[in-house]
Amino acid sequence: FVAPDLEKAVYPPSLVNELKRLNYHIDVDSEKGHQSLELFIDDLNRTLEARIEAYRYLWDKEDWGLFMLVFTGTDRLEHFLWKAYEDNTHPYHNTFLRYFNTIDEAIGEIAGRIQPEDSLIILSDHGFERMKKTIYINYYLRKTGFLKLKKTPETSYNDIDEQTRAFTLEPNRIYLNTATKYPRGSVKEKDREFVIGDLIDAFNALEVEGEKVINQVYRKEEIYRGPLIDRAPDLVLISNTGFDLKARLQAETLTETTIFTGKHTR
Repeated sequence: FVAPDLEKAVYPPSLVNELKRLNYHIDVDSEKGHQSLELFIDDLNRTLEARIEAYRYLWDKEDWGLFMLVFTGTDRLEHFLWKAYEDNTHPYHNTFLRYFNTIDEAIGEIAGRIQPEDSLIILSDHGFERMKKTIYINYYLRKTGFLKLKKTPETSYNDIDEQTRAFTLEPNRIYLNTATKYPRGSVKEKDREFVIGDLIDAFNALEVEGEKVINQVYRKEEIYRGPLIDRAPDLVLISNTGFDLKARLQAETLTETTIFTGKHTR
């Protein structure tokens, strides 16, 4: 996901020393957000400043046919401080806005550098919204009888029992434990539709504090097509606002409230 070592992530290697001189970091140290928001914000801003300086250095260094600049800090900021964005009385509200202002200024700078024949593409891989609770779907499948695990000190997917009818992988993907696909599969093809129907009913019934958790359950045939459709999840879940669906096979509770105040959206 994120390269752990700058030296192994940079090509050509001759750029490593220059990036170090700029104090370039591959990513924000999100662990600081669990220790202190002040430490996290300081690292967030330093990482952004260094990234902008790195872009300026590299922009002038080569005659680019394609130049890509990625700001990952927005994701980290919104996970920890979405509440600060929504609440204009929050002590970090202006800090949140200033971060995006800095990125806007960098984009404006790039827009001023490109030539008339160049294309500037701005995109995001997902949106964000307020987070209420994390929901552990494999825990729910265990409690509703769809998932059975052998008891081991460190539970893994290798511990799925033959009685299992379904399990979850992230993000929000439900797989039937079919006899034709998995070594300990138990669901036969003739029973597939019955199990899917039971799963859909179970997910539609899932509520937390009086709120429905699942907004939509898609069958794979509704959203996938092509020769590899057999590899697709059998169901895909879309949650209602504020519910963050996770797999976490080892979860011992259905819900959890974490330090995060923002979650991904489509």
